[in-house]
Amino acid sequence: MAVKRIFVEKRQGFFDVPAQRLCSDLVETFRLTDLRAVRMITRYDVEGLSDEEFEQVRDIVFADPPVDTVYEDALPFFADAKIFAIEPLPGQFDPTAAAAAECVQLVTQGSVPRCARHASSCLSAGSATLIVEKDQGISHQPRGEPRGVALPRRQRSRCSLRCRGMWRC
Repeated sequence: MAVKRIFVEKRQGFFDVPAQRLCSDLVETFRLTDLRAVRMITRYDVEGLSDEEFEQVRDIVFADPPVDTVYEDALPFFADAKIFAIEPLPGQFDPTAAAAAECVQLVTQGSVPRCARHASSCLSAGSATLIVEKDQGISHQPRGEPRGVALPRRQRSRCSLRCRGMWRC
């Protein structure tokens, strides 16, 4: 039994509300006016299921067919898109993966899958420069400039908030 990977995305339009909110937050917070759209894709890795069991739980546990688009094993090519993934650290509890594993156990009436992992991937479309640095994510630089986000020089400003050591302003 090999690791099975599945990517799930809310269909664009009425169902991708979190992606639309993230896009508007990025445009508003980081002034990424050239950012056109953001797509959020959830990745699940499951081990310990047969092919029949995986087909049985795919549309019940991991996706809702009327609402979600499902990609198996690999994502399709997205032209001019920048992608980054967010996942729990090794050893860190992942509540989404734990809930998915318990649901798989309930549906199959078997044991909990040995490995259930979850990650969220974000794709940005547009000519805005959004760089997520390896091992650091989007973080805050000294002098109030967000690291990894390139803003035109005239739009940069000092942070007026006191972040109590969380960010170095």
